[in-house]
Amino acid sequence: MGARENLFLRSGSSVQDEAELLRRLLELEAIPEPTGAREDQYGLRGPARTIDGVLKYVVQPNHHAEVDPSPEDIQALDRGGRVPDSGGLSQPGW
Repeated sequence: MGARENLFLRSGSSVQDEAELLRRLLELEAIPEPTGAREDQYGLRGPARTIDGVLKYVVQPNHHAEVDPSPEDIQALDRGGRVPDSGGLSQPGW
């Protein structure tokens, strides 16, 4: 059974550019047109470094952030613009 982790990145780049940067830096391959993906989601995959297996990533905008949170509702994830979601079976067809 796979684990799922979310990482929040703040960037001025587009989601597509961030996905391309992660693909190059981590030596991943793009997953072409995954089933069920939104237009602003990019799938990547590559070998795990410490165990046998493949890691799958979904890079997408941060849909968890509040646009204008009140002071008592501000969270660290409100400022993150991109969400590379790494894990096993995170999206059907990916």
